[in-house]
Amino acid sequence: MSRQENHQQKQNLNMQTDFIEVTLAVIDAFDQLQIPYLIGGSLASALHGLSRTTLDSDLVAAVRIEHVPHLINMLGNQFYISDEAIYDAIRHHSSFNLIHLETMFKVDIFLPKGRPFDHAQMRNRQLQVVVTAPERTAYVASPEDTIVTIRPGLVKLTKSAPAGHLSPGANSKISG
Repeated sequence: MSRQENHQQKQNLNMQTDFIEVTLAVIDAFDQLQIPYLIGGSLASALHGLSRTTLDSDLVAAVRIEHVPHLINMLGNQFYISDEAIYDAIRHHSSFNLIHLETMFKVDIFLPKGRPFDHAQMRNRQLQVVVTAPERTAYVASPEDTIVTIRPGLVKLTKSAPAGHLSPGANSKISG
């Protein structure tokens, strides 16, 4: 490995550590407010052993209107955070983002839509060690649910099937 490749690898590792620490700062606020959450997307995939390049972190969280002032208070010094965007996401069961001011790392927060899959995903989440020194744990989407959300064409979630039932489907989309 060349000196330049070694330097780049160290930079990437530092960036990933920063991203996890930024994500954990948001998770700490969720834990304090007792907001159910899970890590999803590329970070969940990486925690399950399949590294993917990412410029953000995806969290699914059941944020409610009464949480908004507390989140603004707890995270406003570290993140760009828009109360209007959060209220809009709650009204439309959509998403909002937080941008860490020091690193400009983005944390996307997706609100559950109330579909059977959303309920199953929260039930299936797994408490995992995400940092080892010092040890930190967080809820992570199960490997199966991570595959469904990252690669929806690989499986099909049917309306007629029980919540969380997956069946193979070529080029299919998640229905809900």
